[in-house]
Amino acid sequence: LGYMGDRMGRKPAFLVTAGIICLFGLATSFCNTLFGLVLCRFMVGFGVGGLTVPFDTFAEFIPNSHRGRDLIKIEYWWCLGTLLVSLLAMVTLGQSSDGDSGRNDNSWRWFVVWCSVPCFISSVV
Repeated sequence: LGYMGDRMGRKPAFLVTAGIICLFGLATSFCNTLFGLVLCRFMVGFGVGGLTVPFDTFAEFIPNSHRGRDLIKIEYWWCLGTLLVSLLAMVTLGQSSDGDSGRNDNSWRWFVVWCSVPCFISSVV
């Protein structure tokens, strides 16, 4: 993905990686086989590899005197996002639509859909 950013530009590379994450994140919720699930999660991981592109772009435009401080602020957002995913998991996982958390629980499908929403929003904005 870094090579693609060098050849096509960073904005198209970011949009492609965000698209990969969104598409395969949503596709995960429709998987009915182990192979499909592993393939979709692999592709999400591949897309996450391209999320360094906006970080690098941001770093190039920050004056040296503020670069460390401002880049650390981005890392705080990663930490907050990780905490929010845990909270989202607590709210959604194990909660089936009929109130019974039995064998046919599909709450994990809603969880992966909700996890792909922030990437979709950031790529549209």
